[in-house]
Amino acid sequence: MEEAELWFQQQEVMRSESRTVTQASYVSAKRWSRPSAGTVKCSLSSKWINSTSMCGGAWILRNHIGEVLFHARDAFVPISDRLAAELRCIIWVLKSLKDLLHVDGGEIWSDYPAAIAAINNRNKWPRYNTFLDQVHQLNGELQGFVFFTSSFQANSIATDIARSVTRDGRFMSYL
Repeated sequence: MEEAELWFQQQEVMRSESRTVTQASYVSAKRWSRPSAGTVKCSLSSKWINSTSMCGGAWILRNHIGEVLFHARDAFVPISDRLAAELRCIIWVLKSLKDLLHVDGGEIWSDYPAAIAAINNRNKWPRYNTFLDQVHQLNGELQGFVFFTSSFQANSIATDIARSVTRDGRFMSYL
């Protein structure tokens, strides 16, 4: 019974925080928008299949002109739920930006409001502490990316690439 109560509490927190995050950082534009001059913008998406716990992710890094600097796709080990999948994808993005590309600071956009709510209010999401601690540690090492929630339409390219992992079985990662 305790797990069910915790689940219902998390659902309520997710709904209320999604509304808060939505009001603070949701972009209703149907198209991708450029970041401010001198800033990079990373759009990311993960796709998770409940029946198999399979997860794929993708990200696209663009400059302030809108040019694609890098993009990547990967498949992840089975993971428990959609939020964990999105947080795992965010960790992968941050590690890639830090270790491979040496990018410091910018914007990270996800079309999953619960992930941004969890990052911004990690004390209310104790089940995901391991993931959230990694996100905050990596983000601190990167001189701080700012996290935003995008519309599904604005994030459609990253979503399509992530979906190719779970739908088409494209498990080979690339950068």
